[in-house]
Amino acid sequence: MFRYRIRSLREERGVSQAQLARIAQVNQSSVANWESGKATPRYSVLLKISNYFKVSLDYLAGRSDVREVLTCETVGFKTSEHERAIVESYRRLTPREQSMVCKQLDVQPPVRR
Repeated sequence: MFRYRIRSLREERGVSQAQLARIAQVNQSSVANWESGKATPRYSVLLKISNYFKVSLDYLAGRSDVREVLTCETVGFKTSEHERAIVESYRRLTPREQSMVCKQLDVQPPVRR
């Protein structure tokens, strides 16, 4: 699926294989190999491609037909800078500390796997 998506995105934007190669910082032959299905790019290159075309990695891989990267803002859930800072701080806590915060807020702690 990737081979079709990358070619389609490239053609929609009017970008040549050589131009995409410069954007992804690879050889033009790499882009040709992706589009022919002979190779797939490394993760770091996939990120450059998804950022350039503003599509999700799931879309590139064919796991989703939703092109855009879904964020809280794109689905209509607005978060303030303060709320984002709280979430980032929470993520840095140990599982025990997260449980204590959840107890204080009267919410269920996350399920650990």
